Amino acid sequence: MVINMKLISCADMQREEKEATGFFGIPSALLMENAAVSVIREAEAFFDIKDKKIVVVCGGGNNGGDGFAVARHLFLKNVDVTVFGLFNPDKLTENAKMNLAIIKKLGVKFTGSTDFSDFDLIIDCLLGIGIKGNVRENVSDVIDCINESGKPVISVDVPSGIDADSGRVLGNAVRADLTVSMGYGKTGLYTGSGYEYAGKVVIGDIALPKNECAAVQLTDEALMRKWKPSESTLSNKGDNGKVLIAAGSVGYTGAAALCVSGALRSGAGLVSLAVPKNLNAIMEIKLTEAMTLPLPCEDFFNETAADDFLKKAAECDAAAIGPGLGRNEQTVAFVHKIIRGINKPLVIDADGIYAVFMNINVLKEAKGALILTPHPGEFARLIGRTAEEINDDRIALAREFAGKFGVTLLLKGAGTVIAMPGGEVYINPTGNSGMAKGGSGDILTGITAAYLARGYENPAAAAAYNHGKAGDRAAEALGKDNMLPSDILKYI
Repeated sequence: MVINMKLISCADMQREEKEATGFFGIPSALLMENAAVSVIREAEAFFDIKDKKIVVVCGGGNNGGDGFAVARHLFLKNVDVTVFGLFNPDKLTENAKMNLAIIKKLGVKFTGSTDFSDFDLIIDCLLGIGIKGNVRENVSDVIDCINESGKPVISVDVPSGIDADSGRVLGNAVRADLTVSMGYGKTGLYTGSGYEYAGKVVIGDIALPKNECAAVQLTDEALMRKWKPSESTLSNKGDNGKVLIAAGSVGYTGAAALCVSGALRSGAGLVSLAVPKNLNAIMEIKLTEAMTLPLPCEDFFNETAADDFLKKAAECDAAAIGPGLGRNEQTVAFVHKIIRGINKPLVIDADGIYAVFMNINVLKEAKGALILTPHPGEFARLIGRTAEEINDDRIALAREFAGKFGVTLLLKGAGTVIAMPGGEVYINPTGNSGMAKGGSGDILTGITAAYLARGYENPAAAAAYNHGKAGDRAAEALGKDNMLPSDILKYI
């Protein structure tokens, strides 16, 4: 993992390369050569290429030129390498033509067959980051042959067919085991479908000048250390943050318990759960370390109960609302009143987000900072899109929403996106499919509220990172199929 890794868009990458060649005078052929060397280095690190048969699948752009250079290096290392080409020689760039001419003179083998089953490793250099629109049918056919070969695949820069900015599959895409992203990480490799298709991502150093323009960053351990507040050996429970949570209704008390436990496991000094008064007794049994606040309502929250919640919230450092709350009309009114009345940071999740959907402009009436934590389906409802449309453009849509409503948006899913009101975006690299079970999101809400109360510099991104990391530990210990959301709590 690259420390403090800034992620770059396709447009920014093209500007970086133009500056490198135009202003700094770095020959573009040298950048291509550096790319090839990086691919060979990573291939040797992750795969035993000695005595293996390798096919380099090359398209017509600079990505194909990288492939020709890769083939040359493999050939000169006495590796059994073959090139499959899908390009018009007359339309190649000058650097690609140069590298193609060299490998022809060297005697590198070429094949016209798309039966890749006889090779041990496939290096995908079909398409680069600049592809616009869906892949053409003939390219899609080659991609199918790569994916159906059953062989390990290294993709150069991005898996062919993946949008480098959004991670969207452009009709069809290569499923890579390893992606060597040149110069910088591309945003589309860490979110959307790109998160799945890219496999392990490493950065190929092609000696570009330092990038200072990226507004998207990958969360890592260095950022976590930076964001975590300093701790004193003299601190007491009051110093570690006071959290108030409104959660649970008849049939959904488990969501409330998981949310509270997430806050407690994340270091909050004092955690209180507000619940309808007839659920108070069961929650006192479920929760040993937390306090409860029985509100003057039964079965579900109502608008009248909001006054007691707001009074208690004034004594706390942060609040959360939503898990297991229910969707009763009176509960929606309760949520709206809380958003308008609370002057402390507030996390809104699950049924709290449903209440926001019923009147989205209530977000503009908030006094305190808001963090919304929707999954793609909930976010789709909020902005009138489909979940598929959300996952096709997660970064841009999250950033737009956060800016429009002045909130922090934590868009859950593979490659969770955290968009800040000022336009900054973080992508979370931790977590796994075993966490896709009811209750995991409730724990994340509790963690986020705890980090808000404790004074983390970026509580939403920090919570997503540690939540995913705990899930990864649980999956390693128990297996993705066997782990439960409650197991995540043990590894926070």
